[in-house]
Amino acid sequence: AFVTRLPLQLRTQWPRFLNYGDAAQLPVIVENQADQAQELFLLLQSDGLELAFQTEDLSFDGVSLALPPRSRQGLTLPARALRAGEIRLLASAFSAHARDDVLTRLPVYVPAAQESFAAYGAVEETAAIQGFVLPSAIHPDFGALTITASSTLLQSLTDSYLELTASPWPYPEALASRILAQLALRDVLPAFGLEHAPSEADMQAAIQADVDALQAFQNPDGGFPLWRRNGESWPYVSVHALHALARARAAGFAAGVEPRYDYLKAIDRHIPAAYPERWRNLIGAYALFTRARTGDIDPAAAWRLVERAPWSEHALETLAWCLLVLGQSPTGQPHASALWDYLLNRVEETARGAVFVQAYREEDDYLVLSSDRRSDALLLQALMDTRPTSELIPKLVAGLMAARRAGHWGNAQDNVFVLLAMNQYFRAYEALEPDFRARVWADETLVMDEGFQGRARASRQQTLPMSWLALAQPERLHIQRVGQGRMYYRLGLDYVPEALELEPLEKGFTVLRRYSGVDDPGDVWQDADGTWRIRLGARVRIDVTLVAPARRHHVLLASPVPAGLEWVNPALQGTRPDGRVADGPYGFWFNHQQLLDDRAQVLTTYLPAGVYEYGAVAEATVAGAFQAPPAHAQEIYAPETFGRSGSDKVLIAEGAGMPADEEEKAG
Repeated sequence: AFVTRLPLQLRTQWPRFLNYGDAAQLPVIVENQADQAQELFLLLQSDGLELAFQTEDLSFDGVSLALPPRSRQGLTLPARALRAGEIRLLASAFSAHARDDVLTRLPVYVPAAQESFAAYGAVEETAAIQGFVLPSAIHPDFGALTITASSTLLQSLTDSYLELTASPWPYPEALASRILAQLALRDVLPAFGLEHAPSEADMQAAIQADVDALQAFQNPDGGFPLWRRNGESWPYVSVHALHALARARAAGFAAGVEPRYDYLKAIDRHIPAAYPERWRNLIGAYALFTRARTGDIDPAAAWRLVERAPWSEHALETLAWCLLVLGQSPTGQPHASALWDYLLNRVEETARGAVFVQAYREEDDYLVLSSDRRSDALLLQALMDTRPTSELIPKLVAGLMAARRAGHWGNAQDNVFVLLAMNQYFRAYEALEPDFRARVWADETLVMDEGFQGRARASRQQTLPMSWLALAQPERLHIQRVGQGRMYYRLGLDYVPEALELEPLEKGFTVLRRYSGVDDPGDVWQDADGTWRIRLGARVRIDVTLVAPARRHHVLLASPVPAGLEWVNPALQGTRPDGRVADGPYGFWFNHQQLLDDRAQVLTTYLPAGVYEYGAVAEATVAGAFQAPPAHAQEIYAPETFGRSGSDKVLIAEGAGMPADEEEKAG
């Protein structure tokens, strides 16, 4: 529609992300590339940022500019993140003859971790009443109470499934666990009605993508590394990965090339001689079970493995995997019966449920990713396979369900094997014929009234936003089933503490974080109130000190970066030396490191007691006031062992940094 089109270019330098509450000075450059002056208007719009140009007496979202020929002008746009989630930011510059637009999608995170609580129950003839009190000092703009009613206990597996599939780590063990979890629940999860539940097509695509990613890690010897592609094969991780690939292929998911299952037959050769016999036997039993999943059932080898040592010296998982092989063959069933006579004497029963007593935390148990609930889940599967009418089965289920914390089990190994066992249980023993209405009242207000008929596995969900809860302040929830059948319910409360600044916490690790100038000590300064001030354009080293009072295994250390800083990648050619620190009492102490948009993270398989340092360099690219979430360390397979630093407030500005008088003292 324009008669003449003159060159006009708009350039932006947004940060890669923001945290809720961040106030950033977003830089914008408008360039007139024409040989004549242009009168133009610059406009910015966003669905999640508070935007305003600032002058001495005006605040508005656009500004008029007069640019001389072949000139440019830079402006800064104050913006504050108003909500979490993905937001859009549109910058537009236009004159009578030209226009340029830049559309950016920007993630906005919550700098304080979201906290959750979940309660489960079942209703038949008698209604359930659940007392309800909102936590104090929570943010009214985040969170909700989600009420879910279902005619199947599969709904209770939701949190465990989400815990697995939400894992951001693209490593063989995590990929294999995700594949197994999705294969277990892929035909029922779309019916759960969850807000973020994937469609069937999306789940199929996700499984295939994970299968492709996992297979790409397979080493020439047929094994899989723990973290790094082409790294040393880890026997337990290798068998776990091949187990996932075997199930995926049986379910119809294609692999680029045939997985190297011959690794399983030669498993004894692949286990280092230094491994204790207890763990060699456990890995060997898992390999026999995985071979059986491919159709290669060898009950004789399973029984020989059981007889290698007194049964009391075997880990319970070893006996469980051998049982799962023995039970698939008529020749193995007598041996399975003898094993059960031994194992049933090791069950601890209570009025609430039953568990097999075993809690090993030995110095070398990290070699098999030890977990507390894996043995119970495997023995439950073996009992359902070999003694399907046992009265112990529902008690083991109850014991496992009672072991959940916040709706899921302790770690990925617990979650995936419990999911496999529970899915088998619910398919075999769920015998309800639902024909009822689920009704829930919040005090006197009816908030849910949904019907269930037949054996459909669908659930119904109602979400009460935190803004409504804060206003209504309900004191109890009345949960009723009207009709025939059994009704299961889940009450899930998600909330964010009002104070986004968290204090340090030590639950097995001590974590400290500090900032310093790389090129000039005066570029970075900490005020008396703890606020860090950084000069715009400065290079900053972010150092984290990690203290492990005792040996730890499979440790993840994450160091978030404020949104106004951007990591300097030392791997890029031409990057100046950054003074990276990665020291411990034993030298270079971690196995794997990553620089991500919002954090740096390192992982190590084994961490002796000691004091460790890790640092990375970032450049201050955007001015503003930013929140830095705490640096955090945890044992991946024992997440209750963790520690964090405090939150940091970081101010980035021209001329910020050390005050002149202090700089002179530091001289």
